[in-house]
Amino acid sequence: MSTLKDETFIVGIGASAGSLEFIKEFILTLPTKPTNIAVVLAQHRSAEYTTHIHHIIKVHKPWTIEVVEDRVKPKPGHIYINPSGEDLWLEDGILHLKTSSDATTATPSIDRLFESLANEIGSRCVGIILSGTGKDGTLGAEHVKNHNGHI
Repeated sequence: MSTLKDETFIVGIGASAGSLEFIKEFILTLPTKPTNIAVVLAQHRSAEYTTHIHHIIKVHKPWTIEVVEDRVKPKPGHIYINPSGEDLWLEDGILHLKTSSDATTATPSIDRLFESLANEIGSRCVGIILSGTGKDGTLGAEHVKNHNGHI
């Protein structure tokens, strides 16, 4: 069971490396004053790619934007971005990272993020797939829906 406050919602976003414009458009729709929402972005990028997305979208909103370090507790008003090549999930109210060693799945796994959000916070999670690799995100979206989350 999650240790997050009962009123905290987490919006999980799955995206490919080419989704920067869609991500910026989504960020522009967020309230100008952070509320009870935290955003977690799992973007497919190779481990060699250094992301600058937090610098690009930072100018659009007064939210705190950070690249996740392992074992971070999500806070409302924050946008968390996975490091390149890192899998990201929520467990016991904490965001965790791991370099994926499974060559058969996309990194990060949108399914894994969505499933963890559904298991941890159920109806307080939202899953958004902007784009992905193959079918990544479809099983996770189903899991969110089955746990009364929002897709």
